[in-house]
Amino acid sequence: LNQNLKNHIVIGKLDLNTQTDGKMYKTVGGKEIKLVVNAETTYINGVSVLGEIDLLRGKLVFLDSLLFLDDDIVHELNEKHRYVETGPLLAYPWLKSQFLSHTFRILESKP
Repeated sequence: LNQNLKNHIVIGKLDLNTQTDGKMYKTVGGKEIKLVVNAETTYINGVSVLGEIDLLRGKLVFLDSLLFLDDDIVHELNEKHRYVETGPLLAYPWLKSQFLSHTFRILESKP
């Protein structure tokens, strides 16, 4: 879980309004992300950017879905952290990972 979170953090200045198409960034976790900019929307590794907020010491970028996450990683996280599974059973998006499903649902409902 910690590594996945690190792969969603980039150190440096990132202004989506002035970036050029195809710009590459390295995450704190060591993965590469690619910025694709066009007239309608911006994508990071093919995931739509929903918006951004400037913070005192950085920027928070909202994405349509998590980066570098697939069913194998969800299964691995579920096996390692099964003890944190709580709340009502959710069938979407990952029945066998209630923690991530609840987190995803909460984040998805935020404006």
